[in-house]
Amino acid sequence: MKLEQHAILYVDDDIENLNVFQDTFKLDYTIYIASSAEEGIEILKKEPVKLVITDHRISQTTGIDFLVRVGNINPDVVPVVLTGY
Repeated sequence: MKLEQHAILYVDDDIENLNVFQDTFKLDYTIYIASSAEEGIEILKKEPVKLVITDHRISQTTGIDFLVRVGNINPDVVPVVLTGY
């Protein structure tokens, strides 16, 4: 059963990470993926996302700066930073 109310947005500039994440969780959750902060913001403005996961190092910004923008759009989103850095 897909939990529509638990949509997840994962932002990472590594396409392989995005694809593995999506393939792993797509049966249970609505998964949105974005390879840039700007793409992630556009998804967040349109979709009912509850959890945002981001890498710390993403193209043209940091995951922390991206999550600040996310909080300004939707303060109820749960933010998570994952990084290998």
